[in-house]
Amino acid sequence: MSVDVFVDETSRGIQGNLALMLEGPSLDRLGNTMEALGAVAAAAQRILPPTYRAPLSLRLRLAHTALEPSSATAEFRVKLRISQDALRGGCFRRVGAHFHRREGLRGSP
Repeated sequence: MSVDVFVDETSRGIQGNLALMLEGPSLDRLGNTMEALGAVAAAAQRILPPTYRAPLSLRLRLAHTALEPSSATAEFRVKLRISQDALRGGCFRRVGAHFHRREGLRGSP
């Protein structure tokens, strides 16, 4: 599993989310994509609060054009929204600054 963090300034203010990415099997082993997507959705529903609506997507990726489509790999993404309070409070800026100092990175976080 890996995590992507997105923070965007939009006309509606700052929007942020975390995307949890779960690597799936190759397309030839995945089987029915509707069933696979449904299984991931059911797992997310069991874990997340009942009122939380998390977008879910399935991506298929082919490493390069010479490969057989059946070798494409699946990736499931569950998006979790970051609260406006956390964004307005500058939590991500402070965490980013701490990480940059700790890791000795140059530039602004």
